[in-house]
Amino acid sequence: MRVCLVSREMAPFWGAGIGTYVASMARAWSSAGHEVHVLGVNDAEALTKGPRLFPGVRFHGVDPLAEPDERTLWRSDVARRSQQVRRALARLHAVHRFDYIEFPEYFAEGALSIRGARLLGELEGATLGVRLHTPDRLCRDLNADPVLGFNRLLTDQLERESITEADAVISPTRALLHLCREDSPPADNRAEAVVPYPFDAPEFLRSCGLAHIPFDARPPAVASETLGVVPEILYFGRLERRKGVDLLIDAFGLLISRGVACTLRLVGADTRTGPGGTSMREHLVMRLGSTAREHVAFEEPRSRSELGPVVRASMRSGGVCCFPSRWENFPNALLEAMALGATVICSHLGGMSEIVEDERSGLLFEPGNPDRLARTIERALRDRPLRERLGREAPARVDALCSPQNVVDATVRAITSIPPTGRVHAHDSAPRPTPTRIVAEIQIDKPGAAREIDEARARAGRDQGACALVRASNAQVDPRLIETALHALSLAPEVHMVTSHILGPDPAHSWIPMGLHPDALCALDLSGIGSGAVIRLADTNTDSLESACSALGIGTEGLPWILAALLCDHGISSFVIPEPWIRDDRPRDPYALQGPGMHRARIAAADIAGRFASEAPRLLASVLGR
Repeated sequence: MRVCLVSREMAPFWGAGIGTYVASMARAWSSAGHEVHVLGVNDAEALTKGPRLFPGVRFHGVDPLAEPDERTLWRSDVARRSQQVRRALARLHAVHRFDYIEFPEYFAEGALSIRGARLLGELEGATLGVRLHTPDRLCRDLNADPVLGFNRLLTDQLERESITEADAVISPTRALLHLCREDSPPADNRAEAVVPYPFDAPEFLRSCGLAHIPFDARPPAVASETLGVVPEILYFGRLERRKGVDLLIDAFGLLISRGVACTLRLVGADTRTGPGGTSMREHLVMRLGSTAREHVAFEEPRSRSELGPVVRASMRSGGVCCFPSRWENFPNALLEAMALGATVICSHLGGMSEIVEDERSGLLFEPGNPDRLARTIERALRDRPLRERLGREAPARVDALCSPQNVVDATVRAITSIPPTGRVHAHDSAPRPTPTRIVAEIQIDKPGAAREIDEARARAGRDQGACALVRASNAQVDPRLIETALHALSLAPEVHMVTSHILGPDPAHSWIPMGLHPDALCALDLSGIGSGAVIRLADTNTDSLESACSALGIGTEGLPWILAALLCDHGISSFVIPEPWIRDDRPRDPYALQGPGMHRARIAAADIAGRFASEAPRLLASVLGR
């Protein structure tokens, strides 16, 4: 197979967990005899040293965007990056014809590539896969980060879309696949598989300068009371709330208060995930009592090659490695500690319980409970035979679970299991089941627009092929948008609206519509209807849109929000073409509040979409129903 792994991260050049995965997976694919390309590591060292460090792997950077793309995408680094990937992939695929292209779901690097493949026929013949790591929204929740602005809303939507619309979704754990399936329901015929990360234990030990000796011949852990050595509790990884380092600090304080002789060593970079976005390291220091503080050491992060001696030193002290995350996917740090033969202690939520077999290759505890964590650590520190038994079993568990060849074989099975009929794409050349046509063109920002929509609905009756082009008076719609929209609507009955990126008179007034997204309707005009869209029409036996808007006191300026809300209210979906095919010359900022009338329209729209529990009139529901 000809494989392309897309990622901005790749060890040892830049990045963390995703970068380590991409490096391991590139080696695994190449060792199994496949042609491997890596796209997106825009690092000079990757392009020069990469081929030497990864024999047989080809490296490609992403290209700068053209000026119209920059104007449309400048507000969102995530969207700009996703469009860069899309452009570069189209160029590379024309030359190499990839069989399989894999994106991380994190920060939606593949969202616009997948959207372009579905709507515009790009990347023909390639299976598009998404490898789950941990979505940004889940990371924010675990870090108690409540800030939610436009960029984060767009990132969340693009992440969801990439997961939902991918041909294959591969997760290292059942736990993460279940969470993403609930948040991003799969499309028809999507392949799903649980395939662990690859982990080459011999290569890792060599990188640490350690021989891959039989584990029963390694230097045994010695009892602290014999040599007067104080057992060390070792944590390595980012000092981050979601990784539970504050719980470890509290548990350590309990151990010290109970007279347990031990020290705590935390190796990792600080983050601003303390209360209110403050330094986590400073927060941890403040949580420690004066006595416990004397036995805690904070150290800067170590390279992967330096981990071996650090973990082995902790083992020889009679200590343990602890990973107390509130929730975790498939942490490389845990795999590394187990491969080195350490006694590991981690929480039983998320993917760690799918790696560690409790009481066999490690110990699990109830997450979020410092007392249970303290008791589990104390038990391990006092029981040398237990530590030695767990340490012998841990490397074998990693070998059995993460064999690179097994991981490649399982991935191939997953991506070749997709039924040949597959999911219907908007660019398919099959006959249209429901011919579509434009029966009305309506300028939504002029008086009488609501009445014109009512009249178009009445003429359309229940004909699913009837569509209206809705646009602002100053907006220009590229004919390619209309052609693509009609084709897409004819093939996808659940879709009622197609729009595109909006190119304004300057960067401050250009944006990417989010499509129909009810969570954003209370504050943002993200639907695209205000500038231009093709909408499927349907007649219903409800009050007219004109009288409904009049009853709510909403004028022409608020009509786009009401239209978007009505479509959202029915749970239907929309397509957003990843091209700036709508030009709106008005100096309009769709994210700014523009007077009390507009504010009322947004609140009413959010209420219609079911996002508030007030008693707002429901006479608008079903005006544009199926």
